[in-house]
Amino acid sequence: MTACFDRAVRRVSRSDLEIRLGTSEGRLTFAGTALHDVFAPAFRHLVNAAVTPSPSPDALKVLLWDSASSRVQPPAPPWSSREFLARGEVNHDFGDGVRLSFRIDSGVLSVFVPGSNTALCWVRDPAQLPPWELAAPLRPILAWWAENTSRQLAHGAAVGTATGAVLLGARGGSGKSTTALSCLEGGMLYLGDDYVMLEEGNPPVVNSLYSTAKLIPRNLDGRLPRLRALVTGHRDVDQDKVTLSLYDAFAESLVPSLPLRAIVVPAVSPTGRLALRPAPAAAALAALAPTTLFQLPNAGAAALARMGQIVAAIPRYHLDLDTDLATNVAALRDLIERGARA
Repeated sequence: MTACFDRAVRRVSRSDLEIRLGTSEGRLTFAGTALHDVFAPAFRHLVNAAVTPSPSPDALKVLLWDSASSRVQPPAPPWSSREFLARGEVNHDFGDGVRLSFRIDSGVLSVFVPGSNTALCWVRDPAQLPPWELAAPLRPILAWWAENTSRQLAHGAAVGTATGAVLLGARGGSGKSTTALSCLEGGMLYLGDDYVMLEEGNPPVVNSLYSTAKLIPRNLDGRLPRLRALVTGHRDVDQDKVTLSLYDAFAESLVPSLPLRAIVVPAVSPTGRLALRPAPAAAALAALAPTTLFQLPNAGAAALARMGQIVAAIPRYHLDLDTDLATNVAALRDLIERGARA
């Protein structure tokens, strides 16, 4: 893989993108501009977010190239078509921490080598990438690196104020993304609507990964129409979601990290009125863990244990969402302030 990347660089030049990843940093090195142009927008808010002059020992290094622009193919795969899962994937752990994932639909091959925190990413054709790869690029690599450095990716949204953040964990259709975007529009800080990265601590920390959001069109048009101007041309037909690019409109509100004050499990209220009540740790973990483990390749017991430790360390709540979005925003803002004083 490294030799293939080197050949691609010799053919189409090289460029680097340095981003902040929690208390560490990442360097994405691209062969050419085609892949850079489609992946870099999702990380715009992390480019100038206090990256240290000298990289930390656990900094992530990713080498990326595509065959469409460089005409360099990856090594021949050691698997046959019979080894693809029902979702068209090959995921493999070599036993020494080296991880591999390939998705046939997106044409993305990801490899991670833990000893050096180095990863390689090959893309068949950037012009053919599906919307979910553009909205959340390098997700398997970020998940593996996070695990190798005692961090954890989580399928959840996170919003906050200057004093801290809440993590919204729930399966699709719960109102998670709509609530996160209404908080952003209501003046709160934003760390993500789909995937964030957690770090243990006292309190734990939630870190942003992407400056994008995904939303069902009817929720956008009916509840957040002012965000319609932020919709990109990338629509996920399978999930019936559109992608929003948030940086140009909300750059000052997209923050890299905040202390985590509470975990909230949102749900559509049966009465249409807001209700907030404490939640047991098991309920919060059940809302957060299953979709995280399902969507991240090779995730298992270690990921579940890390999420369990973070869930147990902070307050947890069930939130029945009000039909009035402003009421939900005010409740979450108040919850953060109370958590910061506790």
